[in-house]
Amino acid sequence: MPDAAAHLPFYYGSIARSEAEEHLKLAGMADGLFLLRQCLRSLGGYVLSMVCDLQFYHYPIERQLNGTYAILGGKAHCGPEELCEFYSKDADGLCCPLRKPCNRPSGVEPQPGVFDSMRDNMVREYVRQTWRLEGDALEQAIISQAPQVEKLVATMAHERMPWYHGNISREEAERRLYSGAQPDGKFLLREKKENRAYALSLMYGKTVYHYRVDHDKSGKYSIPEGTKFDTLWQVPGWVALQRDHQGLCWGAVSLSLSPPFPNEAISPLSTFSSFLFQRNLGPLNADGYTPDPVGGGKSRLLPMDTSVYESPYSDPEELKDKKLFLKRDHLMIDE
Repeated sequence: MPDAAAHLPFYYGSIARSEAEEHLKLAGMADGLFLLRQCLRSLGGYVLSMVCDLQFYHYPIERQLNGTYAILGGKAHCGPEELCEFYSKDADGLCCPLRKPCNRPSGVEPQPGVFDSMRDNMVREYVRQTWRLEGDALEQAIISQAPQVEKLVATMAHERMPWYHGNISREEAERRLYSGAQPDGKFLLREKKENRAYALSLMYGKTVYHYRVDHDKSGKYSIPEGTKFDTLWQVPGWVALQRDHQGLCWGAVSLSLSPPFPNEAISPLSTFSSFLFQRNLGPLNADGYTPDPVGGGKSRLLPMDTSVYESPYSDPEELKDKKLFLKRDHLMIDE
């Protein structure tokens, strides 16, 4: 299924929030200056990034079940182009009307997302195997069933990612990560024994940490209390594009995450940045992401920098054989 916004000159594809803001800066920061990019956590969705009073605003655009597109609380439109045209005439809840598109530089194409490169082949293969069709019948079925099938195959796409290792134990994940070089940020994703749960295992300071990724009843994936995603492959994919800014903040010290431990002989993904443990960094911006942390001198020693640290998001079942101690004078109640 082709990207509904691919033909728009102000659509940049799968780029990070920070990159979108850089494009807007270079284009002059005029009120109403805007661009469109792919949403990294909502399947088939977009984000409208714009400027008003020298401030950046980011509005998620979700694709509805009936195929229309809408900003949360706003009117539905038949496509992203029609949505942008509407908001160019009426702010209708935005910071200001859309006035000037920030078009891509000449010769620059929209950046494809992780799923884009495999989507068409997966949809075609699913339709062929499910209905046993070939030729014109196959092509017609793909056209008519693409929206529904695309969402279905997207939920299975993580199985083709080089960083996904299937149902392996915590101990086996650690063995694989400790094998070979041990750079900060080496990671893999694995399925846990419990239903609807996965774990992100990553290396930092020559130590492996494990973060549970839940699959809730609504079908969303998330690290507890973190950003929710439509599919499992979006979790590391979204983190990969956040660079030094993330809605899901895992602490105050950024890491340069290296290529993941590859499953079998598949080529690894490119490097990306992340943080180590989640904490609240202040008010949310318009798109639900937290703002950049304010830098201020030398950072204090963090829990994960010690040899006795265990993540608060570790699975209790995997820690039951360990003896843990709490220093009550170090506990505090979060408001």
